[in-house]
Order: sequence, then structure tokens, then C-alpha cells
Amino acid sequence: IEVFRRFIAGLPEDGALVICDTPLLRELARATKARVITYGVEDTADYQATDIDITLSGTSFHLSHPGNRAGQRVDLAVRGLHNVLNAMAALAVLELVGAPPAQAAPAMARFTSASDSK
Repeated sequence: IEVFRRFIAGLPEDGALVICDTPLLRELARATKARVITYGVEDTADYQATDIDITLSGTSFHLSHPGNRAGQRVDLAVRGLHNVLNAMAALAVLELVGAPPAQAAPAMARFTSASDSK
């Protein structure tokens, strides 16, 4: 944890730290002057997933974020809460580089697994 705290403290002020919205990570994030962006299922997250539906064919969820508090539906071809969290992290980073979730989320439905992308 101390190594991660030092990493966080070393981020430039004009940088960004994208973290899962957990009490431990929020506490560690206090060490940075960079912008902190959180994702998760709690209402304290900047990127929040609600109405998560995991089926045999994939996972879908409702995503709300600072650019769209009303939110949007995101469909994934992969199953599991961990994939919801991974998708939200990716969408947050993509928005930082100029691709808003409304533009980027549809591609999430085509991703099947890391091993299939080789």
C-alpha cells in the first residue's frame, strides 16, 4: 500500500487518478493533487453502475457519470460485476482523452474477452 501511496503522491497536478470507489482507495487518493475520478456501484462514485443485470449472454447496467447524470444503458458481451467495473474504468479513461461514454459504450457490446482480441 505504501508504494501505491507514493505513486499517487507523485502524480502531476494536471494528471488524473481513476480508481474504484472504495474507502481504502479514497483514503489513499488524498495523497494526490491530481484530479480523482471514481467508479463503482455506490452513489458516491463519479461513474456509477446501477440496475446491473447479469445473464448467460452478458451483462448490462445503467451508467451515470458527471457528463450525463440521467445516464445510459451499457451492454457487455461478458458476464460479471468485475467486467462492469472494468468497463466503467475504461469509459472514465476514454472520456478523459475525448471519447464520451455515449460514443464509446456501444463498442463495449462487441468485446468478448482479452484472449479473443489477440
